[in-house]
Amino acid sequence: MTMLKIFGDFHHSGAAQAQALLFQRRLGHALHFPNTDFVVGILNQGWCTASDMMACAPGWLNSMGGYPQMASRDAYFPMGLEEFMSTSWDVWLVTRIETQRMFQELRKLHPSGNRVKIIGLTGNDNTPFDWPNIPNLMTSDYATFRNSPADIHKIWYSQEIGQHYYSEPFTPINRCSLKVVNQFVNCFPSMRGPWYERYDMSNWRSQCPYCQADQNGAPMGRKIDPYGIWCGAKDRLPDHQFEEYGINCTHGCINETEMPKAYDSGAVTVHFKCYDGYGFSMLQSIVRGRPVIVPRGFHKFRTAGKYLIPNLTCFEADWNSASLAEVIQYVTGSEGRANMYATACWRAARGLFDWGLEAFRVSEFMEDLR
Repeated sequence: MTMLKIFGDFHHSGAAQAQALLFQRRLGHALHFPNTDFVVGILNQGWCTASDMMACAPGWLNSMGGYPQMASRDAYFPMGLEEFMSTSWDVWLVTRIETQRMFQELRKLHPSGNRVKIIGLTGNDNTPFDWPNIPNLMTSDYATFRNSPADIHKIWYSQEIGQHYYSEPFTPINRCSLKVVNQFVNCFPSMRGPWYERYDMSNWRSQCPYCQADQNGAPMGRKIDPYGIWCGAKDRLPDHQFEEYGINCTHGCINETEMPKAYDSGAVTVHFKCYDGYGFSMLQSIVRGRPVIVPRGFHKFRTAGKYLIPNLTCFEADWNSASLAEVIQYVTGSEGRANMYATACWRAARGLFDWGLEAFRVSEFMEDLR
């Protein structure tokens, strides 16, 4: 396939890394993101608000985990608005609905705007793009894929995140890691307030038996601080350590090359982030042979559901400290039991994940862009 020049709005570092691994490393395209100069120029035009547009700055990107280990910095690099306007583009990636107007306005002004292909690319819940202007959809979210128009050019694909831990050898659980429970909170500081116990969002809510809504259609659920749930769990698990590797600007994060070791440091990984349906940490942990603990039923209709096999790659728990502690105590009840589950999870991942196939499917999708 001919190398394409691709530009995408910068949603967040994890999404950018996934895109770089897929488009740049695997498919050989040139991928770029906006820098501060680009964002300032766009904001001056009034096409977006400051909260809608993020700048991909090398320093900040490094603080969020750095460039993907196997992606070239030359292709995966931010650019300014002037350089953007002088570059002949083949594809633009729209990862957030808030930037749709920006791309529409740029298409009117850019010399290659009339021939550039636009792809709606999302992993969020049931994202409704401006379909007449965005006729292509790449999504890792099944709700977005299913509820989008049938006549658009679309593909439901798997996240690339986790692929760079796949080749690492299996690390058995030892006496130290047996008593370590990892919690990888993949979010920014602004999302560290109360989360909601809600099992789905938007129009998809009506099709999920676990969802509830009030009389105005708004999602309901008790507010739970993401760390507050550990208070009761810690009381019930006095012999366990609780590691917290937060991927956020406040506490920094672990470099990509160190992440496999971080997952290997524990026996299980808890993923109670009820916001997205895929979860980078879930896929990464499973690839490393560490089962994940997830809210019961939450991922049944989500992308990650195809990777979450109870008692093999995941364990489900109710949303309370007692249930969480009970699951952890069972899995880590003995070194032998924990290793049996870890080994089975690691082997299952070798059959569940096939990034070569996913890249092939995406390459075929890219050949037929509208």
